[in-house]
Amino acid sequence: MKKRILVMGASVIFLTFFCIYLIWSKAMLAPDEPVVSVRGGIYDKEFMLELSTTWGNEIYYTTDGSIPTYQSLKYEEPIKIIDRSGEENVYRNIRNVVDNWLEYDPISDPVEKGTVIRAISVSKWGNSSDIITETYFIGQNDLAEEESCTLSIVADPEELFGEEGIYVTGNQYDEWYLSGGTQITEEILPNYYKKIEIAGNIEVFKGKRGVLNQLSGIRIRGGGSRGGKLKYFNIFSRDEYSRSDVFDAALYGGVRTHSVMLRPSSIYVAMADILSDRGVSTQKSQKVRVFLNGEFWYDAYMLERYDQTYFQEYYGIKDTATIIDRMDIECKEYETRAEFERLIEWVSNADFTDSAQWDILEEKIDVQSYIDYMAANIYLCNMDFWVDHNYRRWFSESRGNAPFEDGRMRWAIYDLDVTGPADNNTFLEDMYGNMPVNQNPFYSAFYVNEAYRKRFVQSFMDMANNNFSPDNMEPILEKYGMDLSWNDSFFLKRYDYITTYLAEEFKLSGTLEKVKISINDADSGMVIINTSTIKFFEGGWEGKYYTDYPITITAKANEGYRFVGWEGDIEQTGEVIEASVEGGLVLRAVFEKR
Repeated sequence: MKKRILVMGASVIFLTFFCIYLIWSKAMLAPDEPVVSVRGGIYDKEFMLELSTTWGNEIYYTTDGSIPTYQSLKYEEPIKIIDRSGEENVYRNIRNVVDNWLEYDPISDPVEKGTVIRAISVSKWGNSSDIITETYFIGQNDLAEEESCTLSIVADPEELFGEEGIYVTGNQYDEWYLSGGTQITEEILPNYYKKIEIAGNIEVFKGKRGVLNQLSGIRIRGGGSRGGKLKYFNIFSRDEYSRSDVFDAALYGGVRTHSVMLRPSSIYVAMADILSDRGVSTQKSQKVRVFLNGEFWYDAYMLERYDQTYFQEYYGIKDTATIIDRMDIECKEYETRAEFERLIEWVSNADFTDSAQWDILEEKIDVQSYIDYMAANIYLCNMDFWVDHNYRRWFSESRGNAPFEDGRMRWAIYDLDVTGPADNNTFLEDMYGNMPVNQNPFYSAFYVNEAYRKRFVQSFMDMANNNFSPDNMEPILEKYGMDLSWNDSFFLKRYDYITTYLAEEFKLSGTLEKVKISINDADSGMVIINTSTIKFFEGGWEGKYYTDYPITITAKANEGYRFVGWEGDIEQTGEVIEASVEGGLVLRAVFEKR
């Protein structure tokens, strides 16, 4: 009997503690997020937005981008979503977003606006759910167009524009500035020059369709551009914000990225289209209409960023890719840093007239990637490109079976915002008076090798005749909203100037002769000259090459066709031929159905 009582007592105690545990655990659990009756997006008419949550919870919300708490507006009735574009600007009226803010007059006319709803559920025990963020645009038909892309960035106003906000000068600077300070020092820097990251929610809408809604990290990006009134952002997907290190949606053709950047329109944002067939990395871009806490901010381009995910996705790197920025390495591994420094030292002291040393170089560096990188920057007259400034290089740390897991260093196009005039000799000068391109340690070391010089000249002319031809550039300039007159003022003129400078730089003695190629059926195959697959425009293709070197021409039949032969100024019949351009060259590639 006594034993039975003891057992029953123990059971009661156990059940009591179990019930207490259940109540405690439930109390500790975060409630479910609120549910909206209508998801964020672009809508024709005003409507009433309803928020709901599970029984026993309450909803609190904000409309200014701030983080909701139990002290925010309590949801008690549907919220009317209207077109707010006629309302007075709030964030666009802030003045201390530039160094000399006493002289800055913010935009006064109302800009387009959306309504930002941020909400949480709060349990009766005081626990809060994760924040939901939804942005609504009413009656803004330009955003609803199918090809339109809208980016809404929402972050706590205090973290953006408060005393420590990343978008403003900040308290310390303002006190110094108002007391008469004139010379910015390392000790007195506006907040926006500091690399501070805050949490911000991003929504991406393609037309009316929402494709991404995710809490992310945001930073002010750029160098000197940070001092402009409209600043651009880097945006990161991180575990600490959304339990994912890649964005939830594939923003670029099926590729999920870890980070993106916002930039103004320039030739840089079009490089993925211009150099898609070359051996350099480029960043795909998407034109976006950007809103910050519901207020229109600017039109920009959203680009992929070079990071681990980028190289893993595009190049099949299973492990780690080291990204080199200037002479700094984004890697904490000492051995990797030491390895790179040893490479620089070896290249600087090697004799590349020795074929054995050149063979070793080819094992360490993707030479074609380097040539394409240099040629593109030189042709486009990059005036902010010198020695080791505005470079991106990368290599796979691990060795594997994938084509790019060979440990060789490769180059990535980066920061092409400052371009010079068509007549500038980029081999010899830039706008800042820095060391000329042809004194770059890699460039000058490789130059002594005759095979390299031939390869550089031919690749340069391939790009001049194909990638940068006015016929190719015109639709690209139009696509990215750039002034089409640039085709006349730069690309039509640049060819003659830069090919002359090329001949001087590489001491070419031959003449520049025309090469004309046509094809009997554009659907039947393709023609490759040296390193470029040529694009056939109306009337065929035409380019020029120096007579110093023969050109290699390859015919490749498409599926269901076969190559028949060549017609014109050559007697060779093979798919791959080497031809002199002395006196010019006219060819027609002939294919037929199998």
